[in-house]
Amino acid sequence: MAGTDERTCQHFSAALTSIVPASSDTVPALLKYIDHDEARVRQFAAWSLGKMGPAASAARSALVAAFDDQETHVRIW
Repeated sequence: MAGTDERTCQHFSAALTSIVPASSDTVPALLKYIDHDEARVRQFAAWSLGKMGPAASAARSALVAAFDDQETHVRIW
């Protein structure tokens, strides 16, 4: 998702989190973006995983690690 704009990230996140119940492929797909070079991508990956709630429990350690992200918005989401 290099060079993506915020609206693209929002649509990406909304599409993935609209899968109900969360597909077993959704969490691994989002985890690929939790360490992305662009802060916005990391932010929306974290937000999406958070929106999935307990279905994203496999992402717990990655989300805890995101608390140390340099970007404030990533840490917040």
